Amino acid sequence: MCAWCSTLNNLGQPRDSTPMKLIGRRARVKIWRMDFIKIPNVDNVTYVDRFNGYARAEGVLHITVTHIFFIDRSGRYEVWMQTSLIGSVERLPLTATGAPLVIRGKDFRVACFLVSRDRDCQDLYETLLRLTQTVTINDLPCFRYLPPGGPMERGEGWDLHLLKDDFDRMGIPNVAWKATNQNISYRLCDTYPSLLFVPATASVPTIVGSSKFRSRGRLPVLTYLHPNKKAALCRSSQPLSGFSSRSQEDQAFLRQIRDANPLQQVLHVVDTRPHLNALTNRAQGKGYEDVQAYKGIDLRFFDIPNIHAIRSSLEKLIKAYHDPRISVEDLNIAIDKSSWLRSNRKILEASFYVAQRLEAGYSVLVHCSDGWDRTAQVCSLAQLIIDPFYRTIDGLQKLIEKDWLHFGHKFTDRCGLLSSGDSRECSPVFTQFLDCLRHLLDLLPTKFEFTQRLLLELHDQCRSALYGTFVGCCEKDRIDLRLSEKTCSFWAYLNRNREYFLNPLYQIELSKGCESPTRNTHQSSMLPSFVLSPQLFRVWRELFLRREWRMPMVPSIFEDSIKDLTVQTRAYTAQADLLRARMKQLCALLGKSPDAISQLLASKIDKRCTNISGARNAVSYVVNGNGSASGAKFTAPNDAPEMSYSLPNGWSYDKRAGATLPPLSVSELALQLAALPLEPEPLAVHPSASCPICNVLMVIHSPKAHCSRCGRLICYRCYERRAGVLNDIEAADVETFVCKHCCPKAAPLCTV
Repeated sequence: MCAWCSTLNNLGQPRDSTPMKLIGRRARVKIWRMDFIKIPNVDNVTYVDRFNGYARAEGVLHITVTHIFFIDRSGRYEVWMQTSLIGSVERLPLTATGAPLVIRGKDFRVACFLVSRDRDCQDLYETLLRLTQTVTINDLPCFRYLPPGGPMERGEGWDLHLLKDDFDRMGIPNVAWKATNQNISYRLCDTYPSLLFVPATASVPTIVGSSKFRSRGRLPVLTYLHPNKKAALCRSSQPLSGFSSRSQEDQAFLRQIRDANPLQQVLHVVDTRPHLNALTNRAQGKGYEDVQAYKGIDLRFFDIPNIHAIRSSLEKLIKAYHDPRISVEDLNIAIDKSSWLRSNRKILEASFYVAQRLEAGYSVLVHCSDGWDRTAQVCSLAQLIIDPFYRTIDGLQKLIEKDWLHFGHKFTDRCGLLSSGDSRECSPVFTQFLDCLRHLLDLLPTKFEFTQRLLLELHDQCRSALYGTFVGCCEKDRIDLRLSEKTCSFWAYLNRNREYFLNPLYQIELSKGCESPTRNTHQSSMLPSFVLSPQLFRVWRELFLRREWRMPMVPSIFEDSIKDLTVQTRAYTAQADLLRARMKQLCALLGKSPDAISQLLASKIDKRCTNISGARNAVSYVVNGNGSASGAKFTAPNDAPEMSYSLPNGWSYDKRAGATLPPLSVSELALQLAALPLEPEPLAVHPSASCPICNVLMVIHSPKAHCSRCGRLICYRCYERRAGVLNDIEAADVETFVCKHCCPKAAPLCTV
């Protein structure tokens, strides 16, 4: 452990329970920040459990340019934090037991340490302050380090989700909608993408005039076309109407959006702001659409709070949720006063309203003040509610890329990536969107291809700036910063590790006469509106308390259990298929009936091979991720008999096709019978149970899995997914999960 930690200290390579460590990492860091570290290791540090002040662990705190990590004396307990996810560092008054240091993370982690020496605490405090200061955008980690996940080239993944591809999927452009070149050089609106779709009848003067009459130049443009090919979802910012100002071009532009849909002659305008706020903005020369001037529109307000109210709301919620001494009554009162759940419901209510109008054939225009916060929330959730493609991993990537990145959500400002930025611009808008999406996923788990782990990873990565995907405030910013050349894309990492985020309960929705949504089809499948029931809303504990290892994360436990059972079931099914083939082979080789072979095996098999201890060194396997065993082929020797054997699931072994099984003795068959453990350990572990490989507490790790060979429960760092073999027989499309003990040559995930 000490040698391993020393290597980590040099490389800055983490080892914790986040998905970034799923496939191992070798972060290459520049030396430029090593001078910031006054003290790389602090001994005699006590980690204090905030929810149980009597639970303390003594150990060593290590500091690198990318991480700080605490390891207790026994090596069983670890605490890891990325320096880029540290939000604040606070020194408390000196006590008789040591100098307290509190580190609060952007991922809502709070770590409390007691440092024995006050001087060491001060050096640690100054080091962390310097490491977390990012004055300029070029100081962000994405420009300085290569992210984890194996060899990844800068530029990889940046062309995976082009804006044009998603509109092509919708059938855009068409007779009603066209692409305009007015924003090619971002001269029309610098926070919009260069590719904009407007009504086919819109002229250049109308487009330019509408842009001038909208805040920040963000004119109404198409973001989604309903599968009926008529109803359109558009987005914009508020009009600069004031108390009496009007724009003939803007009125004509909205009329053309309405006329582009022959199904209905009413355009629904959704203003996501409270009506009072919109009235206040009129005094500043802004406001909302006057139904007397804009003919054929239906205007509706939704009381979604602004960024300042949302920031205050989350601060109140976190303060209550992180108070270990709060009573149940005070907690419920604090949650209610924070209005966080109330705001989430308002966002979903507006999203369902938009989705239902689109489903009914109406076109809808959504806007707030500037059109990059609440508008992004409502538009993206409405598309998730309608289109099952956006409920897949690929679809969610395209949705975020389109409605959040290309259409100008200010990630750099809202996530507080720069310490020199305006703190009043910080707001958890994207966090709130993820929370609303988590609410849908909670209640409709079979409708989504991904799990909460993907949402948690998105939350962390947009704040850590380890990838360039969420850096910048608009498409123009990312081009000017040359992010695609200088940084790595989060989508490349996500697609390399899709298995980690897959939902075992997902049921693919087939369209009428088309392929599944994973094939980029464009179809409608509305989610039910019962999810708006107030009784169903809850605080996202898996986000706000996920770093508290004593708090059981029930959804993650269920996901791990289902995935583990799926792997085990597939392994036993595939093993049974292979044994059936062996039985047929023996029947053919010996010229005996299956009953005779069964009697022979019963008399010859050594019972010691059938128990778990005898099976620990045997070989097992699992089939590919889609659950089908078809396609697995075996190489046979030339002297095998010319016979064909049929198996379940479409397997066949034919000498003439080069796919027969090799000869096998009775003793070898006995070993194959014991290849899989009969009694694997339960997935639910005792709080004090450790991983048998690395000896770290199992409760702080997720996911966990059973080794397919020995049946022991191990943490994700100590097993690897490998292209497997079926009892020394080469097999295609077969994977196996093997721990370090059963396969010493396999490099475990925690290896540096």
